[in-house]
Amino acid sequence: MSFIANIVCSYNYFPIILVSFKDITGEGWQFDNNFYDGGTYLNEEYEPETVSFETIYDGQTGPANNRIISYPDDYIEKNFGSCETNAVVCCWVQDRYADGNNNGNCSAEDPEATCKNADPADNTDICGVDLSLAPSSNHVRGSDSTDGAKSFSLFSGDTEGAAHCHGFAWNGEDTTGYRYRGNNLFYVSMYDHLEQRGYVREVPGAPMCGCVEKMPVISRADCTQTDVEESFTVELGGAGNISITLDSIDVTFNACQGATNNDLASYVDTLNFDASTRNLFDEFIVGECDDSKFLSKFGYSVTR
Repeated sequence: MSFIANIVCSYNYFPIILVSFKDITGEGWQFDNNFYDGGTYLNEEYEPETVSFETIYDGQTGPANNRIISYPDDYIEKNFGSCETNAVVCCWVQDRYADGNNNGNCSAEDPEATCKNADPADNTDICGVDLSLAPSSNHVRGSDSTDGAKSFSLFSGDTEGAAHCHGFAWNGEDTTGYRYRGNNLFYVSMYDHLEQRGYVREVPGAPMCGCVEKMPVISRADCTQTDVEESFTVELGGAGNISITLDSIDVTFNACQGATNNDLASYVDTLNFDASTRNLFDEFIVGECDDSKFLSKFGYSVTR
């Protein structure tokens, strides 16, 4: 004898308050869009006393640690919408905090003099920027309507100077990396790098933060993963109904684990991307800059 039951599951993921990303700064759509392009006073002031996100992240009881923060793919769509690479990266080119703990060269001894052009900790090479990928961020027409020529910047050798890139990635909508990517974006961009280190401003021609395929071609990036504990209540109802309710969340932010820890490409190796997603990712996180390969996208070749 066999027994077949019809079971209907209802899954309630939001009895815990969903924090809207737009409420973090409370400054409105235009401000947040400009911030992620490298603008607003958050990027322009030296050691701005108004920067404090500790109420959002306190390592234990802040919303970033025990709530789901919405991912701003519609609110800041030009930077974060439709990420084809399943990954986001931020790249900063200036250090604005003279606290001595940020690995940059903004000096606590003379911050007014040294922090105007201080460098962040240099952890990557910027290979080049295809300006056509982010025209709403750089306000440069990316291609000519008559001949299709694209605008680009090439940073051969180390001509870009010091730059620091840091990102995160996810694989599939049923993963914690996907559900908590709003939390990770807040932590990486606003708390860990802006508030704690004072890293600001964008690589010219690119957003400060965005989907990997909207960003500069770079050699590598550091990486943060969200490790999440979720507690649920399961209730059995009549007619085979099962209700699953999320009761509590505990989010911690850790360096990504892979063959090389704290490395975005190594972490992506563990996520088993499909071939097309991984191939696109590899066009932007390249391991080592190659001028010839970059220029070939625009119909140019390098002769020595």
